[in-house]
Formats: sequence, C-alpha cells, structure tokens
Amino acid sequence: MLTGSILALISNITQLESLDLTQNKLSGKILQQLVQLTFLASLKLSFNHLSGLIPHGSQFSTFENNSYMGNAGLWGYPLQSLDTARAPPLSLDSDDEDHGQDSRSWFKGYLD
Repeated sequence: MLTGSILALISNITQLESLDLTQNKLSGKILQQLVQLTFLASLKLSFNHLSGLIPHGSQFSTFENNSYMGNAGLWGYPLQSLDTARAPPLSLDSDDEDHGQDSRSWFKGYLD
C-alpha cells in the first residue's frame, strides 16, 4: 500500500500512458505537473485520501468521475455533485511542497 503524496517526478515519465494508484493511502493534491503527461490515456486515483482542485487542461479533461471517486476532499471537473463542485474553505496550511519520505520510498520501489 502506497502512502504520502503523489510525486512531481512522475511528470518526468513523459511516455507514461496509464497510471493506476487506486486503493492506496495517498494524500495531498493531484499535482498540476501531471497535465504535462500528454500520452496519459488512463488515470485511476480512486479510493485514496486526495484533496484539492483536480488539475485541468490537456488530457485531464477526458478523465471521468470514476478516476477520482472515493476521495472526499477532491473538487472540480469532472466531479458534478454540489459538495464536490465548489471550492473548499481556505486553509492556513502551506505544506504543498512537502512530499515526505514515504512518497519518495514508494516511488523508488516502483523504479527498482
């Protein structure tokens, strides 16, 4: 089971066509840098603990609700319900850049 946040390093895998991180304990935001993965045809981030605005642009406009379900803190397109379509309250936390050791170790394990 993967924990921590999604690493920005994934956006360097430019030929990535499919990313399935379903049913883990990933937390934090879906990074805007992932929009740079122009070959990404399938994205599955369901049933984690992700939060914040879903990135928009490029192929992200083609992913459906089921790519994100089970992440109560996510909002934005393509989520349609009133609870997920509005912006969450502002937070004073500023840990956007804190990716933590846990996420680095799962990514290293993935590449080994």
